[in-house]
Amino acid sequence: RVEPCSWYVRILRSCQTKKQAGGSSSREEREQINMGRRKIDIKRIEHPKHRDVTFCKRRRGLMKKAQELAILCDVKLGIVVFSSRGKMFEYCSPST
Repeated sequence: RVEPCSWYVRILRSCQTKKQAGGSSSREEREQINMGRRKIDIKRIEHPKHRDVTFCKRRRGLMKKAQELAILCDVKLGIVVFSSRGKMFEYCSPST
């Protein structure tokens, strides 16, 4: 059995205490507890390394979604993406 992290245990206990007390946590409190996805402002990322990492992750996600769309909907699909450095990435659905 794997033991959970100490911060995770503290969060769970805090949530259980609030539930037992009958209090509902506000949206801000839930967002502070949630360590997962967060909304971001859609604007240019100024730091070049952060921008490259974000591009790489989002490019992979875009290619995966394109592949899923091609399979699920039986469509022919092609995507061409150029990075800020001029490198080309492409996806083309297989012909059936």
